[in-house]
Amino acid sequence: MQFNFDTTGIDTSDDRSFEPLPKGKYNAMVVESTLKDTKAGTGKFIELVCQIIDGQYMNRKIWWRLNIVNPNKVAEDIGRKDLATLMANLGLGAQMGDTQELHGKPFVMGLKIRQSEGYEPSNDVTFTAAVSGPVAAPAMAPPNGRPQPQQTAAASAPPWG
Repeated sequence: MQFNFDTTGIDTSDDRSFEPLPKGKYNAMVVESTLKDTKAGTGKFIELVCQIIDGQYMNRKIWWRLNIVNPNKVAEDIGRKDLATLMANLGLGAQMGDTQELHGKPFVMGLKIRQSEGYEPSNDVTFTAAVSGPVAAPAMAPPNGRPQPQQTAAASAPPWG
């Protein structure tokens, strides 16, 4: 099988970290969303991928699961309340027809570190809030999560001419 591949411009440094972020408040936005079935198949949850949009942890991602249909009424109520609060903080109306409506809008995300026996520490979202003022347009990383080097006029010309 013939396969051509050019590594030019690919950042191969391993700057991805899976260590939890410190407890605190972060400016973030939803960059991906998926509706999934629970493992038991008895419910549904929305998995949001949120990306930090500024500061020291810019471009780090946080995965947040919101139970939407669950036989455990408490879990369902928490997930639905968190989704409703997020929608309000993003300035959305009371109804949403597609999770894409959550994407690309900045909000404040509160995080804590969860310690569970038998698992590595991870982040939990503790709250969301509306941003209080303008947030600079983020320099979002490409889908692979790695920032691309700045292109200059000299660098954009091919080396062969």
